[in-house]
Amino acid sequence: MIPLTLLPGRTDTTRVGRDRLELLTALIAAPAFDPLFRDTLIFIPPQHPVYAWQCAVDGCLRIRRISHNLCNTHNLEWEQAERTGQAKRAFMDAASALPAARGVDYGRCLICPDRPAISPTTRLCQQHQTRWQYGEAAGMDQDRFESWARTQHPLPGYGLCQARCPFLACTSLGLCLQHLNRYKIDNRPGGARSQNSRGPLKDGRPLPVTYGDEEAFRAWCATSEPVTQPGLVNLHCLPPLVRAEIQWGLHAHAQSAQHSEWTTNGIRNLVRYCWRGSITSLMDLHDGGYKDLTRKQMDSEVRKIIWEVVNGLRCVYYSPADTKDAGFLETDHFGRRFKNAQSHFDITAVPQRWLRDLLWDHLAEWLRSPQCPRTRGPFEQMRRAAVELGVFLENDAPTPATTPPCCAVSTPSGSSPTSATAPATACRPWAWSWSTDDPPPSPT
Repeated sequence: MIPLTLLPGRTDTTRVGRDRLELLTALIAAPAFDPLFRDTLIFIPPQHPVYAWQCAVDGCLRIRRISHNLCNTHNLEWEQAERTGQAKRAFMDAASALPAARGVDYGRCLICPDRPAISPTTRLCQQHQTRWQYGEAAGMDQDRFESWARTQHPLPGYGLCQARCPFLACTSLGLCLQHLNRYKIDNRPGGARSQNSRGPLKDGRPLPVTYGDEEAFRAWCATSEPVTQPGLVNLHCLPPLVRAEIQWGLHAHAQSAQHSEWTTNGIRNLVRYCWRGSITSLMDLHDGGYKDLTRKQMDSEVRKIIWEVVNGLRCVYYSPADTKDAGFLETDHFGRRFKNAQSHFDITAVPQRWLRDLLWDHLAEWLRSPQCPRTRGPFEQMRRAAVELGVFLENDAPTPATTPPCCAVSTPSGSSPTSATAPATACRPWAWSWSTDDPPPSPT
């Protein structure tokens, strides 16, 4: 029997990926999780309180710019109006709404429920649009459109797009409208053509498709990027774990009282990067994983989103005992979050494990205490002191070779002084010798 692979592309044989996916699946299914982020196709409302993407001009359907509430066209117009002394409110009231520029979903055909519409005005599929413009209805008045549409019969659909896409195909070629346009731009790899994609159907089925090289066409479908639309986050193509991590990250970011700005364009770029790199988990993307990439390969907003999601996932994936072993704390585990700070607090810079554990215990006790500091400053000061002490012990601590003559009797590395050696070492407590990997002895 061949075992099923839950996370394609993973090289490890541990249960970590599966356990994490089960954990996130349970959290996503919980009642407190925002249902907006549960689907693989996430349609974000235009004026969402956290992820708003539509231009603030009333009726404008275009995407707003980063750090602005206006689309590019209206932002340029506002810059000119501002120089003339015009008020923002007056400009907003006078600005004209603009239609969507690209990538718009027009829904399904008014006549054929299994075919997508290709026109925002008539809302007809490609074949009925052709009949209305060039067929028996050519030259009809727009007023007669509804009566003509009632006389038409629905046609069977072409199924889902073959380019690993959840949208309906618009022709017998098996591609949705966006992928069909990309296929033409890419010079039709494989030479796939339907004999008459706009013509009549035989026996209720589309006419056959011919290929110059069918394997090349299938390869193009397998490697074509997901469809993008204004306000759409398309997770359909991603492995299960990274998809769940992005869904959880979107929910957690929207629920946080302190959060940075994420744009829908930045989220889509993250999805595109994970898809291109065959990423199976965002936890694999740490500083060493993308520090050498150029801005074209991964822009700063994608790095910011990954960093924030990974910081949040640590609190989900790790228990407090796990964080101690890994060398960090999560203040959220203790119900604390310092202002303008993440939950993650790294202490791996402390060289010795025993000293790091002592620091972890001390900081954890602080976090549990009613007298916990209100800012992160004391934590950073304590960490800096522990790092300096650890470096001193590692580089400058006395060894048996440097023990003064009055303390000539020394103990083996890592052991505590015995009662026989205590008088000899009492004059130089700092002369005790211990391994920097072990805790220091206690004086007797």
